[in-house]
Amino acid sequence: FAGYDHVAFSLSHSGHMVACALILESPGIFAAPVGVDIQKVPDSYEKAAKIAENYYTEGEKALLDPYLGDISAYCREFTRIWTRKEAMVKFSGVGLAGLRAADSTRPEDEGCVFQEKELSLPWTDEKKHPCTENYIATVCYAKNGASDSDF
Repeated sequence: FAGYDHVAFSLSHSGHMVACALILESPGIFAAPVGVDIQKVPDSYEKAAKIAENYYTEGEKALLDPYLGDISAYCREFTRIWTRKEAMVKFSGVGLAGLRAADSTRPEDEGCVFQEKELSLPWTDEKKHPCTENYIATVCYAKNGASDSDF
């Protein structure tokens, strides 16, 4: 939005969900950056563990250790960490190339905080089977920015 420095936004999509984070200030007041990510919680431990091994910091991997015996909980925590990382790199402006270096256990290093929501989306597939998709959405914003009630 050239000429609209009072607006900051971030977009994300996964599966059947889309997320948008928007910071709108009064004209003349510079909007702080914002990052958002939404991800469908995978049901494959193997895929999640492989991504974690390649992209997560040692501190992030340690957060997964308590969930090693529970595939569902592991995949949920894996997704929570991933959405934090992706929202953080969007917030900081380093882009997705910065995912490996981003440490979601230390948002204060970037001057940001996280807000998260777990979402469930019930739907019916093409064979008329009921399904539920689980998602985690994370917003990363300036430490002195929006309040929890804004999410």
